[in-house]
Amino acid sequence: MQVFIQFIKDSFQSATRGNLTYHIWMGTLTVLMLLGAFAFYIQLRDGLVVTGMSDKVSWGLYISNFTFLVGVAAAAVMLVLPTYVLHDVGFKQAVLIGEGLAVAALIMCLAFVTVDLGGPARAWHLIPKLGYFNWPSSMLAWDVIVLNGYLFINFSIPF
Repeated sequence: MQVFIQFIKDSFQSATRGNLTYHIWMGTLTVLMLLGAFAFYIQLRDGLVVTGMSDKVSWGLYISNFTFLVGVAAAAVMLVLPTYVLHDVGFKQAVLIGEGLAVAALIMCLAFVTVDLGGPARAWHLIPKLGYFNWPSSMLAWDVIVLNGYLFINFSIPF
């Protein structure tokens, strides 16, 4: 646990150190994140109609980003898999970065599913035997089950 706390401290120090250009870039990214959060608030308030997506373009950007991030998570695991198979201790730091990337991508995948449902208030539909899960015929239901298991595995492996 001490190593993890030191990692967080070192990461924070590294992220806040830089020249003026770096801080302008990070400020710009922060503004974009805040704009995205505001857009999500509007979507929660008014519904999916504000996205402009119709039945002909169902799911649009959300599902394409979801699919891309599933590939990123799989690629990150494939990057670190030889380290586990070959017991290469010297590659340990890259394993942590790869597993962290996989966890971040999987969290974003599940977040895109939540956004695509119209908000977190509707996520209870994805819980088996509680909501209208439409399982096993729904591919999205299968994705949610598999990605939660995949997230648990990727989160627990480094520990």
